[in-house]
Amino acid sequence: MSVILLIYANVYFTTKDKRKRWGITILTFLLLLGGSQLLRGLSMMEYTGWTIYYESICIGVLIGITFLTARYSTRCDGGKQHG
Repeated sequence: MSVILLIYANVYFTTKDKRKRWGITILTFLLLLGGSQLLRGLSMMEYTGWTIYYESICIGVLIGITFLTARYSTRCDGGKQHG
């Protein structure tokens, strides 16, 4: 999950088109949700009292935290391109 969120942040902030950014966000959300449901279906993870609704909220919050953290870290860096 953390690798997918890291890739999301990198791809999101290198893309200029707003439509593509929305697509990247939705694709990331669906990928994480599908992966969690696959693991649940294969009995690799067991949730007690946890529904797909709560899973969706959790994934949305994690994507939001990833976005805000990446935005804050680029602002602190002054938005400089390294390399």
